[in-house]
Parts: sequence; C-alpha cells; structure tokens
Amino acid sequence: EDEWFFSFTQQIVNGVYRWEAEAKKGVVYWTYPDIPNTTDFHLSVLIRQVSGADDAAAGVVFRLNPGPPEYYTFRICPGEQTYAFELWHNGEWTTLVDWTYSSAIAPDGWNRIEVMAIGSQFTFRINGRSVESVSDSTLSRGKVGLALGIFNAGDEAVVEFDDFDLRVP
Repeated sequence: EDEWFFSFTQQIVNGVYRWEAEAKKGVVYWTYPDIPNTTDFHLSVLIRQVSGADDAAAGVVFRLNPGPPEYYTFRICPGEQTYAFELWHNGEWTTLVDWTYSSAIAPDGWNRIEVMAIGSQFTFRINGRSVESVSDSTLSRGKVGLALGIFNAGDEAVVEFDDFDLRVP
C-alpha cells in the first residue's frame, strides 16, 4: 500500500538511520521497533534533515495502534523552524498544537526532540527547551516510533535519526 504514496528507502549510513523519500502525494510514513506497548514514557531522538522540502516534517509517533492505525505524532520542520502535535484517529487528523515557530529548532544540523507522556498529559522539548504541554485522553497506550511527513506530490526529503531513547517507569 505504501508504494502508492511515495518511494522510500531506509538504511543505516555511518551509524545513523537514514530515510530517503519522495512523495507521490501528501503522506505521513511511520515505523516502530518491535518493543512492548507503552503508556507512560520519556522518548528522545536526534533528527537532522539532510536535504529536501523545507516543510518536510520529521519526528515521532507514539501510543500507536497499527491497525486500523491511530496515533499521536510530534514532528518538526527544521527548514521552517516549526513543530506540531497531531492525532490520527478514526481516519482523520486532529490538530492538538498547530504548526508553531520555535527558535529552539536548528534549521541546519541535529535537533533533539523529547516527548514525556504521563496519563493524558504530554510535555514536549526541543533541544532541551520546553515548548508545549498539552492534555488529551484519546489514546492511552501503544507503540512508539519514528515519523516523516511530506506534504506535496514530487517533494523529496532525506532525514536522519540517531540516539532513539525510550524510558518507561
């Protein structure tokens, strides 16, 4: 099914997880490691956009239930220095934090994003700076993983991830 929306490769290059994607239409792609579902957690990952569309959005998915898919996503657009927190549920998007500018986001180089989830409370940090605290009780548990959104047909993005760190109580 994914081939309909984009062409995509993922591989380890020089010790980092590198994704290269080209959208055939707007798409959010995600993947997750084979680990147990989580409820409360602290998730941290380094993200670097190597090239591609300024509005490509890389980040994390969490409380992901794969089929039919439902999840939260916290992503950054380094090229625009923006971030957003969204929910995919019942086949539609709910924006919990719309795209917001933050000088905490480095337009070039690595950005560390962090998500802390305790019950229905979510706290987000970018490069050590708290940027949002939001409450939503739609999803209570699920997988954690990585995400990439490309919004326009023909757009490309090369993104790298490193130091994926999940801590649970």
